Amino acid sequence: MTRLEGYEQIIGGDDLAIRAARAVAGSVLLLCLSVGLLSAAPTEFLWSGAPSLSAVDFAAFLDVVNARRPYANASEWRVGKVAHAIHANSGGQIQKFLSAYVCSEAGDCASDLGCGALRAMCSVRVPWDGASSDDDVADADRRGAVNTGSSTAGLHFVDAPRLNDLNYPNATSPKSVDFWVRYFEKQHTSDFDVWMHSKIQLFASNLSAFVGPLADLPTFERVSVDPDGVRVAHVGVAVAGRVVEFVGPASSLGESWTAPAWAEAECPAAHALVSSLAELEDAGGAAVDDATAFKGSQGLSLVGLGVVSADPTASSARPLYESLRTVSAADIALLPSAPSCAVVEVAWPSMPHFSARFVSNDAAPAGEYAVADLEGAIQADHDAFLTGRRGSWDRWLDQHLGLWYAGGEEKCDALISDLHADLEAAGVPFAERQQADALLIYAGFGYGAGALAVEYQFADCTADAPSECACDASNNDGLFEATTGDTCWALGDDWCA
Repeated sequence: MTRLEGYEQIIGGDDLAIRAARAVAGSVLLLCLSVGLLSAAPTEFLWSGAPSLSAVDFAAFLDVVNARRPYANASEWRVGKVAHAIHANSGGQIQKFLSAYVCSEAGDCASDLGCGALRAMCSVRVPWDGASSDDDVADADRRGAVNTGSSTAGLHFVDAPRLNDLNYPNATSPKSVDFWVRYFEKQHTSDFDVWMHSKIQLFASNLSAFVGPLADLPTFERVSVDPDGVRVAHVGVAVAGRVVEFVGPASSLGESWTAPAWAEAECPAAHALVSSLAELEDAGGAAVDDATAFKGSQGLSLVGLGVVSADPTASSARPLYESLRTVSAADIALLPSAPSCAVVEVAWPSMPHFSARFVSNDAAPAGEYAVADLEGAIQADHDAFLTGRRGSWDRWLDQHLGLWYAGGEEKCDALISDLHADLEAAGVPFAERQQADALLIYAGFGYGAGALAVEYQFADCTADAPSECACDASNNDGLFEATTGDTCWALGDDWCA
């Protein structure tokens, strides 16, 4: 593995001093809010976000950002995971749901991160170019990678209640991950709500294998047409306040299956598939491997990620798009949509059948709290806990799009140095963690980016970064050892530990 030279040691006395000062300040602020000595802002959780760009300004921004030259080897990035933060004591239940309805290789037990923290997870496929691609050599390499399991993506749901997270009793002050996830769950009824834009779209050529077992669960069903005019079924089920949506040929559900089309107020552009069903079948057919099989049959492919946003065209969202373009060669586009919607799509030429969409929708109900309230709460967490030192953490960082770089360790040092400089110049807070096979950088973007961080994972790179430790509020094994004298829990392979 490549070790970065001259790397700042993250764990030290300053971190412990910061933690002690923050603990005192936090206790005082919590007491003041509890007894009413301080008045919180009346709206949007102490933080009102940033002004939106006009349509003309955003179009000009897109021209500039898409003309940027990405880093070297930028096409070597791929989606490695989608992670969601979930409320306490729900990891085991969600693991059972994943094992029963989504992907079956992990078993019924969530992985134990120590000190009561659980990670529910399983693997799905990421479809690359199919067998009909014009680039036969590149396509063969990609199919080979898929078939060895190196192009799978993890679906992670992280139940880590000990990690840093603001939660004040005052109604207009920042609330915790637990509060927000339960709030999302409360809003989901038989009618569409704005929080349903937070979704994972999973493709199957035979939807009946996945939709049939959902018969006893409440589902949300819609139909669209793909670029070839073929009917697409969308069958969503709520999981920890988000939507896991199964998509595929409506014909595979039988002639009697029917559902309404997406209404204008539901923002159809946010839900449409980026590729045709035929293209997904072509790409997915090359991607069968044991790691993603579901009960012995073909597994699911990750084809879409939806992120609800207060305003994806806000000027403060620019660093997100600039970073994804520069680091991973993503293309950014504002999709045509209903007047009440804004849909910004992030797509990758190396993953032509997957996209992430950041969506605002003024026509969809949100309940008592608006999306801006959520983004304000997340920003408050970042401001409170991401201190500028890379060993810090807050719980919302566990909600991220994970991108994996496997372009060769010879580029590792330069790429990470460039990423550091870009994030610091843009004022984006970030944290770093070391795993056995990779260095991970978690960037916490601001208003407009929705409830989503980005994890840049560099394979075969190492530095003096701490490892994860769910027993420590800062998710930092060095701080845990320094404050307790104990070695932090090391994650093993036993899912039922």
